[in-house]
Amino acid sequence: MKQLAAAESVRERFSETPGVELTRALALGTWYSFWSDYGAIARRVDLDDWACARLREAMATNHEAATDYLMRLAAAHGIDGTPLHHAGVICRYLAKHQELRDPEARTHLWPKCLGQNRYALPQGQQDAIEAGERVIQTLRLKLATAAEPAKRTDDLGPLEHALALLVKHPDWSDTRIAETVKVSRQTLYKPAWSRYRAARAVLKSGKADIPRGSKDEHGNLEAWDGDTFGDTES
Repeated sequence: MKQLAAAESVRERFSETPGVELTRALALGTWYSFWSDYGAIARRVDLDDWACARLREAMATNHEAATDYLMRLAAAHGIDGTPLHHAGVICRYLAKHQELRDPEARTHLWPKCLGQNRYALPQGQQDAIEAGERVIQTLRLKLATAAEPAKRTDDLGPLEHALALLVKHPDWSDTRIAETVKVSRQTLYKPAWSRYRAARAVLKSGKADIPRGSKDEHGNLEAWDGDTFGDTES
């Protein structure tokens, strides 16, 4: 059957090839859409129980391969991809319980397809899903903002330069980044700079629990919680 053959052939494509961008898109698509794809295909072509089980098995294999690929990609960009493994295991486990999908959810993509049912899951599963999302968001941010090797920073526009600095120096304040790219701090909050604020929010979500601090004039260390990460002034 064409659907089964297509599902079983995807795993071979998760390797570094001249079509790296296509492979990345395929891996992300497989990671997000596994939950609903096999059920939708089964209903559309009216598969019998044996074929449906085989299709689910093939797509689960593809999802695991996509997860492994994304973990390698994350490691290549200095990101710990371990949470993707745990989130992937939970995704494939929960997909066996299609009744968990929220009919009120506006998407069939994982994990938003769970809707409010997501928050009824055991806390450990919720935490693992959230950690996996953070890795995906950080990875997508790095892929989107990584400067080309041959491209000098003085060839970048202010926004591109700011995004590159944010990825390279996530601990830098908005003020320092604005000064480096030679724009006013207020510029960072303009509508045209929404990509920068979204990037800052993604990085902040992964570091909000890291204490920060400074030394006073007597050399004493003063620390505070990470909810003040970055500048918050308008």
